[in-house]
Formats: sequence, structure tokens, C-alpha cells
Amino acid sequence: LVDPAWLRHFSGAAPFTATVVLREGRGRVVLESSLRGLASALPPPFAKEAAQPLPLRVDLVPAEGGRDRISVRLGALALAEILRKEEGDSMAVQRAALWLSPQPGQQARIPESGLLVYGSLPALDADRWMAVLEQDQDRGQSPISKNEIGDRPQSAGPRSAAVAFDLKLGTLDVSGKRIRELALRGDANGAGWKASVQAVELAGELSYQSAGDGKLVARLSHFTVPENTPGAPAAPEGGGSRELPDVDLVAERFRVKNLDLGRVEVAAAREGPNWRIEKVGLSNPDGALTGKGLWRTGPASYTALTLDLDSPDAGRLLARLGYPDVVRGAPTKMQASVAWSGDPVTIDYPSLSGELQLQSEEGQFLEVDPGIGKLLSIMSLQQLPRRLTLDFRDVFSKGFQFDRIRSAAHVDKGLMTLKDFEMRGAAADVDMSGQVDL
Repeated sequence: LVDPAWLRHFSGAAPFTATVVLREGRGRVVLESSLRGLASALPPPFAKEAAQPLPLRVDLVPAEGGRDRISVRLGALALAEILRKEEGDSMAVQRAALWLSPQPGQQARIPESGLLVYGSLPALDADRWMAVLEQDQDRGQSPISKNEIGDRPQSAGPRSAAVAFDLKLGTLDVSGKRIRELALRGDANGAGWKASVQAVELAGELSYQSAGDGKLVARLSHFTVPENTPGAPAAPEGGGSRELPDVDLVAERFRVKNLDLGRVEVAAAREGPNWRIEKVGLSNPDGALTGKGLWRTGPASYTALTLDLDSPDAGRLLARLGYPDVVRGAPTKMQASVAWSGDPVTIDYPSLSGELQLQSEEGQFLEVDPGIGKLLSIMSLQQLPRRLTLDFRDVFSKGFQFDRIRSAAHVDKGLMTLKDFEMRGAAADVDMSGQVDL
């Protein structure tokens, strides 16, 4: 019942009792053990110390027509039901079910075909399980790819069969991120998988096609960037895109922390070892951001993006980004061509370099607390009257109204040099230059 590839994860010995009943040439076997003395190095929920008891019961029940049924119950963790049929000299699995956290006194749901995995767990660390599977593959011991599986007297599981899943997880840790209160329902086969998901961080439909480099399609009603898995090691520098498939993602409501950024679209494709970002778009009533770029991996990993921002009201857009009451009005356009070391998700400011341009019309800088948006508060000139012998407080104290702003900036390794900054207004014309350490 256990593929040899998995045996290396177990150690020790445990006492058991077995009852064998032979009737009309068929044998029924019932095996029971506390598993005390046997240790498991598998990730939770199947991790186990040797001294810890975990009741195991295995029932092998023969049936007519060369069939049998295997029932495996592992304490309150899992219940497996396997229906097999004789094919030649071996028994092949026809249908099977794996029930996680089974309810006492209830029968397992066995599908019409293939394998059904269902139930609930308080937590599942997918990263640890993937590491186990990858180690087995590296050792040439993959339980799902060994050529000799078909030659064994008993088949370990349905090969190339459809797998359906219906799971509820308190937390799912995957790719260094934590997803909470997840309900997952879908199916998978050799060509890929599709699923409906509902969680705190996301909701909608996902599908994956394994042909070529693989392609992930997501249509989500909402998506919030998940928090990092507590205690997870940082991702290796330069890692990543070789493991990423092509991506076609649309989320109607995209949130980062507590900020509602609107609708997001991402289209990206593998290009050798790199990941070409063919389109990134972010839109809401206060503005639209579009762009494209490249994520190059390897020891010198870096991200390069070109971006265009168009906002009918920069004040409302800044409020949406967490900076309220900074500017009123001000239709604004911005263009950026930037690059930094690392992946596209997190800007590495010490290596950030590129060019920026800004054009803004008819707005007003409001009275700004210098603690909010230091650069913007400098541009508002609020502190200037206190430093001049001439009294401009009547001009600036309630904010500075401008007709237009034109500016360009160059960024080199996190240091932004402001050049060609011009702000024109009825009260004053302002030219500014200098540097800002980002």
C-alpha cells in the first residue's frame, strides 16, 4: 500500500495485530496498530514522533469478480477508501477517496471515477510538501513517475486518473505567502487543473495548462497580496522565473495592505530563463497605470519596467494611495523607465535607477503635515515663509495653487536628481533642483 519512495521518510518499528479470514478462496485482512515506536519525517499533518501514538486500521475486503476494497483509517487525521479490480496479474485502482479530518461514524464519499481528495485541515504547508516531492524526484524515487509502478503486484494508486478536490484549509502556505480561510474546489488531470477558490486574500476561478512552459489563467473578483509566511526563509536572490508559467491574470479589485487600487491585469510569458511582462495594467476612477517590462533571473537578477500613469485628479489618486489632503485637483501624467535588482514584486531602492517625467495641470497643494510625503511637503513651500525675510505667509500658508507643473528626474542607485522642475502659478513661478535619497 505504500510506495517504496515514501519509506525513507519513516523510521522505527511498531507492534501490530492482524486478523486474516479465508473464505471460499478469498482472504480478508484487518491490521491494527498504535504506531507507537514509528516516526514520520513527512510534513504536517503526517509528521509524527516515535513515542506518539497514532491509531492505524487497515481493512482489506475481497469482493466477487476479482475486486476488493481497502479502507485505511489513520486516527482522526485521514480516511482512505480504495476500490480495486484485478487486471492480469495485478490489482488496479478503479476509484479512491481520501478524506482529511473525517467525521466519526460517517462513510467516505467515493467518486464515480478517479480520485477524490476532500475534507479540512487547520493548516497546510505546501512549500514543505513540494520540497519533499522534489527531493524524491532528485533521488529518482518519485512515487508518481517511477516506470516500475505497473510491474508491482499491487498498484499504489490510479495512474493518469482524474483527481477531484474539495478542501477547506485554515491557512495555506505556498511560495512563501500565507492564504487564510481557503475553500478550494476543482479537478486535475495530466493536462492541468482548474479550481474555484474563496479566501480572505482572493476569490474567483483559476486554471493551469501544463503544455509547453505552462500557463496560469486567473479571473478573480478580488485579490489582496498575501502576507509572508511567518518564519519562512527569504527567497534566494535571482531565483524565480524559471519556475513561473505564463500568466494571464485579471482581478476586479486589487488590494495591497489596506489600499484599494482597483482593477489589475497582468499578462506575462516565459522567454527562456526570463519572464517577459507583456502587459501590466491598474485602473480605478482616479487613474490608470499601464506598462511592460522584463524580469531577468540568474546571479544578476533584475527587473526593468516602462510605465505610464494618467490621472484625472491627482489629489484623489494620492488619497487612494494613502496620502489624503495633499493636493486638490491636478490632472496629471507621468512616464517612467526604471530598473532595479531583484523581482518585480518588491522594489529594491538601493539599486533603483531610471528616468521619470511629470506633467500636471491646475491644482493646489494643501496644508501638509511634513510627516506625510516629505517630498510633496517640500514642493508645497509651506515652510519657506518662515525662512525668508519677506513675508509670503498670505500666499503660501493655505496652500499653493498652480496652473501647471513640468518636471524630469534621473534616478541612480536610489538617489533621485530633480532637474527641469517648473511650477507656474498666479502667486509665484517656482524653479527647483536638488537630490532626494529614496
